Amino acid sequence: MEPESNVGKWVIGILVFIFVAAILAALGGPSNYDGGKGRSVRLARSFACGRSEEDGLTLYAALAHHDAEGAVGLVLRGKALLLEPGTEIDELSTSSYGVRAVFIASGAYIGESCWIPQAVLDDNWGAK
Repeated sequence: MEPESNVGKWVIGILVFIFVAAILAALGGPSNYDGGKGRSVRLARSFACGRSEEDGLTLYAALAHHDAEGAVGLVLRGKALLLEPGTEIDELSTSSYGVRAVFIASGAYIGESCWIPQAVLDDNWGAK
């Protein structure tokens, strides 16, 4: 009887690890602050931002349709952060869908990143 080879198990294990790591990287969104790639904005009023690009797009759609209950629902389900007036945010990256990744540089969620509708940055509310 010949001993069993573990090479096949190692190859499968490595492939599964790479696959899972790729999925986690794709779902993770913006995670590292690099000093900001764009503008810095200090919000003049409360605003929500999505925890992922998809959540940011859902928030953007709710706001575009004047659906305040939908936006509040995202915050209550933990899919969006509610940023208070005076929160400083720095642009990290752009999206072709109307939202931008931002780094939260002050306030209750300092150090986190989220996705905010482009209109918030374009309006330049309370820009420094």
